[in-house]
Amino acid sequence: MQYKKQGCFQHHTLLFDYAGFSHRGMIRPVNEDNFLVLPDHATFCVADGAGGLEAGDLASHLALETIASTLKENGSGGEDKQLLNRAIDAANHSVFDTAGKKRMATTLVTGMADAQMIHLFHVGDSRAYLWRKNELQQKTEDHSLVAELYQEGKISFEEIQNHPRRNVITRAIGAAETVQIESQAFDHADQDVVLLCSDGLTTMLDEDKISEIMRESGPELDETAQQLVNTANACGGRDNITVLLFRLRSHAATT
Repeated sequence: MQYKKQGCFQHHTLLFDYAGFSHRGMIRPVNEDNFLVLPDHATFCVADGAGGLEAGDLASHLALETIASTLKENGSGGEDKQLLNRAIDAANHSVFDTAGKKRMATTLVTGMADAQMIHLFHVGDSRAYLWRKNELQQKTEDHSLVAELYQEGKISFEEIQNHPRRNVITRAIGAAETVQIESQAFDHADQDVVLLCSDGLTTMLDEDKISEIMRESGPELDETAQQLVNTANACGGRDNITVLLFRLRSHAATT
């Protein structure tokens, strides 16, 4: 199962291009990843469901559906990062309440842009990167067992990729009644590209390879997203793979 989406929109004085591509990979029978674009709020989300087959897909879908409905119910306030934080909290309650005795949850990484800044929110090991002036910067830190072990000095950076418990996450949407949401913000610049992705991409491709593809794939974001997913599949595609790219272009003229 795969799905794609691309487009462009104006939000206040900002112009956005975006492209998303989600693929089940080469091994998994079901795609438990989902992504979401909300032009009215300049908000972009990637969720990687956990729980197996339909449960993981339901968790990621329900989380994004709840975020979308919460934002829409409160009007066009894409610049309101407090509102987005509340929407993510609502998503956690929605998944947790729906799960009942089932074991299902989802990661989440969200980017939202206002007039001056890009705001990132994340839970789990789906990541956000910034591509600026041909340089890739990882902006989020994984909420995972191996990330904690690395930070504590118990394993080396090289051991992370092949660690037998690499896929164990320490935070997830819907795993508990409450969730700790990590957030940050940074100033944006013209032509910045933000890459949101599930760990199906970063398990298969290291940062050097992602940078190479970003550099060589040209200005069309849909081609870049396709190339990232195709390359991850060519390297084994052991998990579902989702890539969502958005670029901030020149400010629109005001009247």
